[in-house]
Amino acid sequence: MTLHRYYTHKSFELNTVLHWLFTFIAILTGRGSPMGWVFIHRLHHAFSDTDKDPHGPKTMGFRLFGFKPIETKTKPNVFIIKDLMNPTQMFINKYYLLIIIGWLLILGTIDNSLIYFTWILPVFLVQFSQNSFNHFAHLYGYRNFETKDNSTNNIWLWPFILGDAWHNNHHANADKITTKVNKYEFDPVSTFINLIKK
Repeated sequence: MTLHRYYTHKSFELNTVLHWLFTFIAILTGRGSPMGWVFIHRLHHAFSDTDKDPHGPKTMGFRLFGFKPIETKTKPNVFIIKDLMNPTQMFINKYYLLIIIGWLLILGTIDNSLIYFTWILPVFLVQFSQNSFNHFAHLYGYRNFETKDNSTNNIWLWPFILGDAWHNNHHANADKITTKVNKYEFDPVSTFINLIKK
């Protein structure tokens, strides 16, 4: 919800408190800073299923953790993330790992088991679901829209990624809050967003 629909596609707005609460949760997922995540994902939409796609099945294959490193001979194009080029986001990007380590130290002082149950296990599940989605939602499933890429809607991904399983719908209408097109394409994330959005 936060890194994808909120930060990357700007599908909705949040009040200040929820903005920072969900930003902090997004940082803890281990997928990268908002700047880094948005940069990678906007490249994915611009170059889906080509040799420049940073996390498509053609360039990355299936992996449990991480993205394919982007090979560039020049500096990254900051124009892609110009909306995030502010001191706060640059601070988060620079100290991203220290923020996570600081949080883990706080959890560890309370109870070491909190590190496993509230960070390690959730991060593992997020990595598995996101990377499965990045791979299989461009290979198998059905299409409601003829997009320029190979994106598909895949019902088998729904238990792991909820409404983002309707990936072809999303690629056709990336700025919409919901990915639902057909009656049976349930998107609980959009229902939650509609409850909390500004």
